[in-house]
Amino acid sequence: MHKCPRTFASLFSLAQLIFWTGFFFPANGYSQERDTTYIEPYTKLITGRVFLSEKYTIFGLEGPKQIQYRPNTRLSLGLGATYRALTLSIGYGFAFLNKDGGRGKTKYLDLQTHLYGAKWRYDLFGQFYKGYYIYPKGFAAAVPGTYYIRPDLQVNEIGVSAFHIYNNKRFSYRAAFLQSEWQKKSAGSFLLGGSFVYGSTKADSAFIPARESANYQQKDIRRLRYFELGPGAGYVYTFVWKQHWYITASATVSLDLGFVKETAVSDVKHSINLSPNFMFRSGIGYNSSTWNYNFAWVSNRTSVDGQFNNGGYNINTGNYRFTIAKRFTPGKKLRKMLSVVDNILDKALKK
Repeated sequence: MHKCPRTFASLFSLAQLIFWTGFFFPANGYSQERDTTYIEPYTKLITGRVFLSEKYTIFGLEGPKQIQYRPNTRLSLGLGATYRALTLSIGYGFAFLNKDGGRGKTKYLDLQTHLYGAKWRYDLFGQFYKGYYIYPKGFAAAVPGTYYIRPDLQVNEIGVSAFHIYNNKRFSYRAAFLQSEWQKKSAGSFLLGGSFVYGSTKADSAFIPARESANYQQKDIRRLRYFELGPGAGYVYTFVWKQHWYITASATVSLDLGFVKETAVSDVKHSINLSPNFMFRSGIGYNSSTWNYNFAWVSNRTSVDGQFNNGGYNINTGNYRFTIAKRFTPGKKLRKMLSVVDNILDKALKK
């Protein structure tokens, strides 16, 4: 019997109870003004799901060839359910789904949460990682055909973004990413909002491996801190074929003012720069009044420009998820229990 690595992620995911989408932002709940020829909301049904999911936070250093530090994260198998604006998910990275493959061990706590209201989309990030390897295999490694491993490298990042969905009467994020609605016709929307992010990366020695130090301007940097904020805009569109099959793509760009601190062995530099940051998400699948099958990918890229002209940094966070979901009508006993939730949400919506 294989033992699962005791990572923060495994311990957290096993007991993870996430209440999101409109529960924290009830004013953006299920609007009565939505066009039901385009969107079919299922406010009185429960959406149950089983999913496979993997999160990641990648640290990149720019130069002649980008150095990409990747974590050894785990593919999780999970169960979840959504009722109105309330979602519960529980997942665990079982050993039979994961093989280390010489990539070292990563301890991590990843709190990515995406809140899909009717009129607003919120993204909350909280990544805390320790233990990385360089991709591809063999780059900077002392032994050919192996990974260069950095158990001392730590990457932490927290951030929030909020974007208004202008065509909220005819477009639904929930259909593609939460499975609690059905987008029956093709529709899209402009997005306008903003974001802020704070992060820090540190290691016991320089980020650049000694074998490659002569080729990179960041060769002496071992600590990085940054704070960025700014406005953003974007567009989202769902193409629907024969009412059931769909492809959703969403992209936003924010122009952030960044405050950066780089620490070398014997020197500290502060910089202020403008950096474009990107967030992309996509979903493809099948939707009906009962079933939803989909594959979704959410990706966020934070660019950090420091003191060097050709030696910046980037942090890429994301989540891959394959979901099978089914909607069903709660029975009498469960309906009685859910009436408490209805009363709370209805009172919040009336405020």
